[in-house]
Amino acid sequence: MSQATICQSCGTALPPGAKFCTTCGAAVAATPGSKAAPTPPPEGTAAPPHTAESAPFDPVAGKASPSVPPPTPSSWQSPGVAMSPTQVQPPPGYTGGAPIGGMPPPLAQAAPSRAGSSRNTLAGLLVLLGAAVVAVGSFLTWVEVNRGAGVETGTGWDTVNGEMGDGPLVVGVAVIAAALGGVMLSGQRSMVIKLLALVASLAALGITIYELLDVSRAEFPANAGIGLWLMLGGSIAAVVGSLLGETR
Repeated sequence: MSQATICQSCGTALPPGAKFCTTCGAAVAATPGSKAAPTPPPEGTAAPPHTAESAPFDPVAGKASPSVPPPTPSSWQSPGVAMSPTQVQPPPGYTGGAPIGGMPPPLAQAAPSRAGSSRNTLAGLLVLLGAAVVAVGSFLTWVEVNRGAGVETGTGWDTVNGEMGDGPLVVGVAVIAAALGGVMLSGQRSMVIKLLALVASLAALGITIYELLDVSRAEFPANAGIGLWLMLGGSIAAVVGSLLGETR
């Protein structure tokens, strides 16, 4: 049989099993041995499901910290293991710049400047056209001699005292210079080509000067013809073009 319960606040005797004092309303402490067995839930009522452990309380933020799942092995890498440049591939369609994680490509060779190309073209034209003028001048009048009875003319292809003039030699030198000028005009920039063109042009100039001096030393009054003057101008132009030629 249950014992009577005494209120600890006002001393009023309370019926057995009372939880609050009927006089002062204070809570009544259960006496030893009087704790009733837990009442089983009524039939048809399911027990509350077991919930996961709540997140730990963060005293600094004042709220529970959200649980963060641990990183997967694929999202992190062991410390001290560096990825090589070859392990990273550029994305599809990537066309410019250096590969991702790799070294930049070597610098492409700079294209020749427009000014340098124009200069080499001018040099080739001067040599080619100058040599052509020299060749044409070899077939024209070199000398005009006044013997009183009339004026006699001569070219580099005439025979004097059984000897042929220097016309064939002039044409040969002019052909060589013209060929070298064509090579320069095609864009070739070589020191060898430039030197050979200069030698051929100087040879044509030297022959022309020699012929002009020979006319001035003639026994009869003589004048240089149009052919020698054309050869002089053409050879000078070829020499200038050879000097303007560029090299690598």
